[in-house]
Amino acid sequence: FYASVFLRRNVSSNARDNIFAIEMLADHSISINNSLRNSAPTLRYENIDEPMILAQEYATRNNVNVFLLGLNDDKKAILVCCEPGCSVRVITTGWSFNYQNFVTWKELYPYEYGFYDVRNNPNLFYDTINFIELEFEINTTSVFIFDVMLQSIVTNLIINDLGFLGAKIPVYSSPSIAWLQNIEHSSNLTNGNLVSWISTADSEGYTLKTMADTFTQEMGVFEKWGVIHSGENYLPEGFERSELVIVAAHGGVTENLRQFRSISDEGNLRVNYSSFANKLSQCGVVILFVCNSARFDHHPDAVTTVGLTKQLIDEGCEAVVSSPWPLDAIMTLKWLPFFMDKWMNGDTLSESVFYANSEIAKAYSYDSSNCLALTIFGNGNRRYQNSKLGA
Repeated sequence: FYASVFLRRNVSSNARDNIFAIEMLADHSISINNSLRNSAPTLRYENIDEPMILAQEYATRNNVNVFLLGLNDDKKAILVCCEPGCSVRVITTGWSFNYQNFVTWKELYPYEYGFYDVRNNPNLFYDTINFIELEFEINTTSVFIFDVMLQSIVTNLIINDLGFLGAKIPVYSSPSIAWLQNIEHSSNLTNGNLVSWISTADSEGYTLKTMADTFTQEMGVFEKWGVIHSGENYLPEGFERSELVIVAAHGGVTENLRQFRSISDEGNLRVNYSSFANKLSQCGVVILFVCNSARFDHHPDAVTTVGLTKQLIDEGCEAVVSSPWPLDAIMTLKWLPFFMDKWMNGDTLSESVFYANSEIAKAYSYDSSNCLALTIFGNGNRRYQNSKLGA
């Protein structure tokens, strides 16, 4: 509360103070929930210097830029950057963001990006992002920590001098500095399993069955990497603590606010997203080929957000790859093999997603609705870990 008052009402050029304030405005409900669920201690700051020190250490250790973006009382954005090494600065020039226009943007986007038609509106992405004046000068792998009020910013769509950020460099967002610190120092191991759930019930359509058939075909991506597949039309069992979970399903949103609501197949299965997320607790990486699953919408009664991706992180997963708008299912058939080839051979999650997105850009004539759809929330620096629990 006091940090909120500090940043909202005091504009300071002091990097330490601003980092502390923005960190306090980030989503800490996740760390609290993980602590309650895992009986593991959650980082508690003892002084105002700690967030800056930890951000510097994370940036240097992982060779990434750490950006923190928050709002003051006048709804003016404050941006702080920690670069590898000792450089920390409040960035006052070379970037822009219009919060009032951002609020207007959220009424239609990112949902409407899923219906992008290059013939009718070829500049839709640039025009709408220019409307909120979301532009930074960034040329190095970066992680963003957002004020909860800004959590629905799509990091892939930030504009830099070379185009959309997600098309130029690996980028991801995380709940908070404290969360990253806890994740990096966690001793929790997965069971090493690579698993998939794509219901093949087909009374209402064939899209999901086509995806399952393609992924599981002889010499296909699942056989190549030993992915254990379930095609049952009920929630998966025994997926907890898996190293990688791949899910394809339909994502339901509310009619008016388009908030993420449910998971369904093409049969008779439809469940609340929180019930689904509970089946995937404590996993390493979850890939969601689920429309709108990367939406972050404000919680009506708390300083946090709601949505499937956030709920999975709440359940103790380390990273989620998902789309904030309706997803082209056919695109995923090409995307997944590119991703697996990189991640299973030692690249970080952010590098692997960036590579797969880049290959999709070439295959789909740089259609932003396809090549910028899949984003990362959580620990983008995670690599494939094949160690087993109890090993």
